[in-house]
Amino acid sequence: MDIGIMVPFFTEISMKRRLELIKEAGFTTFMLSLDPAHEKFTASLGKIVDHCNKIGLKIVCGHAPYKDPDVNDFWLEGEAGDLIEKEFTKVLYTAHEYGVSTVVYHLHFENEVSVSMSGIERLKRMVAIAERLNVNIAVENLYKYDELGYIFDHIKSDNLGMCYDCGHENFLTPNADFIFKYGDRLMSTHIHDNNGLQDQHKTPFTGSIDWENIAKGLANANNVSLEAEVRIYRPEGKDKITEEELLELLKKEYSAMKRLATMVEANKERELVK
Repeated sequence: MDIGIMVPFFTEISMKRRLELIKEAGFTTFMLSLDPAHEKFTASLGKIVDHCNKIGLKIVCGHAPYKDPDVNDFWLEGEAGDLIEKEFTKVLYTAHEYGVSTVVYHLHFENEVSVSMSGIERLKRMVAIAERLNVNIAVENLYKYDELGYIFDHIKSDNLGMCYDCGHENFLTPNADFIFKYGDRLMSTHIHDNNGLQDQHKTPFTGSIDWENIAKGLANANNVSLEAEVRIYRPEGKDKITEEELLELLKKEYSAMKRLATMVEANKERELVK
């Protein structure tokens, strides 16, 4: 089972070197940001992809912008929602250009947002483009219990699925069981832990998530890589991190992710002997 991580945002270490440290720590895949706000990706995205190919680090997905512009407008009628669709569609073409097979989208960022047919029509147009480009759209679970079900009820496509974020589920939609309900639509994962009250993006097994249950759900879902979406901090009292310090922190994250992967594989084996 492939295990990946998002790149730590420590600009005192070059992007090239951070990718190499991710690989050295044991990770085999990498979650790419497709947000122009992140490290001026438009000037370096091609170099990132080339270097990942060179060192054997697979890019399994890219994350679309999720705050600017306001993604809550996606479900509303009018020009604001049309602008979101336009920006989201651009990301599909960028993903296709650089060989990124799956794009993860936030389709809302607040609990007050309501799903609507206006949003469904926008997503249908995006899916049609994704099908033509052979790119997958993975909708991430957030504040809404009903968003994923509403989408999958209205749109049937092999290029549309779910990015399962276990941390979001733990503190935003407890007991939603998205991985059990939509495991056959799983296209990507965001793995991290929290205390059930905040979006802390902690190392797995350091918060309140029931990892035995998560492992069972993942074992019965589509086979995708496990992607750590954790926050890695500089050592206390330091405004910079060394390569050696970052490597040790990455190894710690890999160890936790490997533990989860082992649990998933064990659950798969138990299912086979039933």
